Amino acid sequence: MKPRIAGAMTSFRFDDILIAHNRIRPMVHKTPIMRSNFIDELFGKKVFFKCEHLQKTGSFKARGAANAVIEAFFRVDIKMLIDEKKSEFSVVGEDFSISHLQ
Repeated sequence: MKPRIAGAMTSFRFDDILIAHNRIRPMVHKTPIMRSNFIDELFGKKVFFKCEHLQKTGSFKARGAANAVIEAFFRVDIKMLIDEKKSEFSVVGEDFSISHLQ
């Protein structure tokens, strides 16, 4: 696995997305996709809203943070990840349990 540079653009394969999806599925809520007739009419197209604000953390960041922490756990560098990103991932420790991974 290539080292990642924080903030760098990365390309993903569809398989990478499926792996991440399966990795975080037990820890995140399945959030609804909603529509608004008013917004559809305003833009003249169907507009879909993914309601990630309904996650425990109140944002979409739960998915990326959970995936990064689990991936690091399996690579045995979780301590480094938490030390480097303490403020970004502090909510993960409170809202997610990795006990089922052991």
